[in-house]
Amino acid sequence: MGMRRIEWFIGLVGMAAVVGCGTEASEPQLLTRHDTEPRGEHCALGGMAIRAGLDRDGNGVLDDAEIDRTDYLCDVSTTVLVRKDPLAPSLECPAGGLAVRTGIDDDVDGVLDDAEIDQTTRVCNSLELWDHDFTAEDWQDPLKVAALQGARVVTGSLAINTTEPVVLPLLELVTGSLSTGAPAARLALPALRRVAGNLGVATAAAAPELPLLAQVGGGASVGTGASALDLPALAEVGGDLTLNPGTGAIAFDAALQIHGKLLITGDCALIDAPNLGAVDGPLEMYFNARGTLSLPGLGTIGGDFYVRSEVTGLHLDNLTSIGGGIILDTNSSSPQSFSLALPSLQTIGGSIQGFLDHLTSIDLPQLTRLGGKLYLDAMPLTRISMPRVTDIGGDIGLYAMPALVTMDLGSLVTAGRIGIHDAPALTTLSLPALVSAAANGLPADLSSGILIFNTGLAAADWPSLKTVVGDIVLNENPALRSVRLPQLTTAAGLTLVDDPLLTTVTAPRLTGTDPVDVGISYAPVDTLDLGALTTARNIQLDTTALADLSGLRALTSAQYLDLHTNPQLRDLRGLAALRQLGTLEITSNNALASLDGLEQVTEIRGLLTIQFNLALTSVAGLRNVTYVRLGLLVEGNPMLATLDFTNLRSINSSLWIQNMTRLASLSGLDALSSVAGGIVIDGNPNLPQAEIQAFLTRLGH
Repeated sequence: MGMRRIEWFIGLVGMAAVVGCGTEASEPQLLTRHDTEPRGEHCALGGMAIRAGLDRDGNGVLDDAEIDRTDYLCDVSTTVLVRKDPLAPSLECPAGGLAVRTGIDDDVDGVLDDAEIDQTTRVCNSLELWDHDFTAEDWQDPLKVAALQGARVVTGSLAINTTEPVVLPLLELVTGSLSTGAPAARLALPALRRVAGNLGVATAAAAPELPLLAQVGGGASVGTGASALDLPALAEVGGDLTLNPGTGAIAFDAALQIHGKLLITGDCALIDAPNLGAVDGPLEMYFNARGTLSLPGLGTIGGDFYVRSEVTGLHLDNLTSIGGGIILDTNSSSPQSFSLALPSLQTIGGSIQGFLDHLTSIDLPQLTRLGGKLYLDAMPLTRISMPRVTDIGGDIGLYAMPALVTMDLGSLVTAGRIGIHDAPALTTLSLPALVSAAANGLPADLSSGILIFNTGLAAADWPSLKTVVGDIVLNENPALRSVRLPQLTTAAGLTLVDDPLLTTVTAPRLTGTDPVDVGISYAPVDTLDLGALTTARNIQLDTTALADLSGLRALTSAQYLDLHTNPQLRDLRGLAALRQLGTLEITSNNALASLDGLEQVTEIRGLLTIQFNLALTSVAGLRNVTYVRLGLLVEGNPMLATLDFTNLRSINSSLWIQNMTRLASLSGLDALSSVAGGIVIDGNPNLPQAEIQAFLTRLGH
């Protein structure tokens, strides 16, 4: 029974006692009756109707007619209502929230009215999620700054643009980029584990506190002022990482991987990343990088490796692979010499190239493949050591290397073009395994396949070399004594010029799929073996010490044959296989007595020149020539008395017979019936004028 019912019942009993006091027993008694009251106008929720009256008929029952009074005991409401009212952002609730209000629905209208409110509880919106960018301008709004204090995740980018201390104790993830527009007096992000975008952090007097940062999904730029920067948990950078140590160290303790580029500026020695394992992009030491870079755990660089400016040392002892090339760039003011030593490097996908004026040695003891070229210019290098490299996919070009003494390519099998210019201290170039040069498929007429110019080489003895796309050129090598190419079968040409000690040239298997050029000039070669060469485009032997041409014994065809100033040459019997000739020039060979050896030649399709051969007594070796296309010049051969061109019938250009003191007859030209050009016969004092006139008349001149 409710409290209100109890109070009402006590009052009713009291009324009955008063009514009955001092009356006779036969007076009517006061009776009560309890009836259920339905929901209605008297009780909204129903209840009880308590009726009272005198039992006038004495039957002990309160009849309806006897009711003098009715009171209602209504059931009360027990429904608790809840009302949620929004709260605007405030310093108490920076992200806003709700006022949760509760109370009994006294008027049973289903609405918690203000008068019915029994309790109010404030519920702030969660600060764990900042669901958009936090911009530099947002730092001017105290409510936003207060909200950021409780954020665990920022779904956009976070730009820190204040010089005030910034402490974000709960922040774990930034899905965009994180950058500092102005160095904060203190930057503490003790729970930060991952930045999905770029990271750019600059510090002032105090270093950023990022003890749990494990991953940067984009690029990162970190730099220090006077203090250290420790990122002990950073394990992954999805983009580029730029490190600028300034005057403070930058330390990474985790097994770090960088998916983009690593750019290093400033003092390399202040970077401590012993567990950096991989850089998927390039590693670039920028123009102001200086000192020694030590990354002992680095295993791979996916792009190019740039070494620039003031770098004086590298300690990359576990680096095994560079996907790009090694690029050496710019002058240096550093007085300290520098060695490019990478003891574990096995492959380079690109080239080694550039200029670095304090680089003194390149040591790559484990390198097996260089995908691009080796191109170095004007460096103080003394040593290049790549003893295990078997394949250089591009060219080898070394230019202006006055101090280069040693070049170890002892395992090299294939390479592009090879060019070494101005390396006077280089006395040995050992290529025992080299099989092919210019294997990059360049047409033979574009450039030399091997060009050695102004070096100190004593020998070019390459025992395995078989194929050269282009010429082999060795010019102005003052110590060169021998060129031995025992396996060479294919080359566009062999040119040896101004090698003053060169005596031996052998390439006994050289045949060539196309006509070959051979040029030996101003070199005292006395041994020549091109015994397999059958077809030549140009052969020039100028100022040699050859006594015979047996080294050309297989030659059957030449477009141009020039024998000039070979003072030991006595005959041409080494050319006995020669059948087809373009131009033939035989000039100033003072020991040459005859042209014997040319008997199989029947046509000269170019110019035939026989000049200033002081011992020449006979040209009968050309007696089977019937046709000369571009002219015949016989001049200054003082011992020649007859012109034994007994089968020569036509000259499709001019004829010169000049300055031969012993020539007494033109009878050797009796078969000649046609000279398309002019005829010049003079300076031959023993040749009768009448015979000259008869000769000219016969030919219609």
